[in-house]
Amino acid sequence: MRRLIPEESDPKYASFIYDPQKSFLNALPRRFIPEESDAEIVEAFYEFSAEIGKIEMVFCLMNYLLLVLDLVLHAEAL
Repeated sequence: MRRLIPEESDPKYASFIYDPQKSFLNALPRRFIPEESDAEIVEAFYEFSAEIGKIEMVFCLMNYLLLVLDLVLHAEAL
């Protein structure tokens, strides 16, 4: 439910003057996400996490291959 700006005679007026941003945020209506949407968000998070895990594995493999290549090149120089 939205709230109006309090009148000077209203006890909430002092808190409105003290912290208008907080009063503004409290005046906004609250919205609740249905449980189905929560499940979709969780599923998307796990899918995203899996993709990040794959990318991390590619970076690890590339670093390993570069390390092996560096060792091989330096071993030939000896």
